[in-house]
Amino acid sequence: MNAETAYTDALRAVEAHYGPVTDFGCIHCTDNASRWIVDNSASAVVDQKFRRYSSNPAHYWPFCGRCARDYESSMSDAPPVAFRRVSVFAERHWFTDCFRVDVSGSVLLSDAYATYLDFCREERFPTQEVMSRLAFKKSLLRRGASQKRTNRGVAISGIELRSN
Repeated sequence: MNAETAYTDALRAVEAHYGPVTDFGCIHCTDNASRWIVDNSASAVVDQKFRRYSSNPAHYWPFCGRCARDYESSMSDAPPVAFRRVSVFAERHWFTDCFRVDVSGSVLLSDAYATYLDFCREERFPTQEVMSRLAFKKSLLRRGASQKRTNRGVAISGIELRSN
């Protein structure tokens, strides 16, 4: 890597590995992510403009702007998972394994979340990687689903449970 473009090259490698940061939710608050940030506990290089970067894409986490500033300024050795771990990189897999997009489909949020929890147990996700119910709902809504209150509870429209 050229010293002048190393930071930009590292971010391009992360985007090539994971895809655009905007495809993910913030690892801390689950808002839409806007920046890839190097894990403070990972070894990283600091460039002439005092920006931290790593050549290893696994050292990066998606953050929204507000949480990125908080995390970078803390310079704690604790990785962002100490705040709240949401397995954003696994999101694409659980969604396609548990659901299918169907504009006329609808599923109760409680049933959808139970299906997700079953998937997490089957895949042996560590407890700290399992999304909270709110983070799960936000993740579905980011995918274009909509919510509607019914007499049976909150329904998520635009998806259906995938039959086994």
